[in-house]
Amino acid sequence: MSTPEHRSAEDRAVAAIAALGFAVGAPVAYAAQRIFERLRSGASDPALILRTSHSAFIWRTVIAMWCGGLVALSVHRLARRAVAEPRPWAAWWMVGALLAVAIVAVILP
Repeated sequence: MSTPEHRSAEDRAVAAIAALGFAVGAPVAYAAQRIFERLRSGASDPALILRTSHSAFIWRTVIAMWCGGLVALSVHRLARRAVAEPRPWAAWWMVGALLAVAIVAVILP
């Protein structure tokens, strides 16, 4: 039976790490899309943004969620392997990714 009560601590840790991968991957993908659009089109008029359809926002969000899902699947696979062979340097990669998200959030809100 695969209920949450019967999961091992390692399975819960791997699922939590995969969720963290999604939580980091989706905003980074969204920020990358916004940066690309800003670089491609330059500064935009706020009044024009309010008048346009929000379909671009919806598509960016869907694509970011899809990319976040890919990151979560990749992180899940890597975390499964890391449970068998712990690598302490992998935590520093996560800290770097979180710092990158924080920097992007401050520079491009």
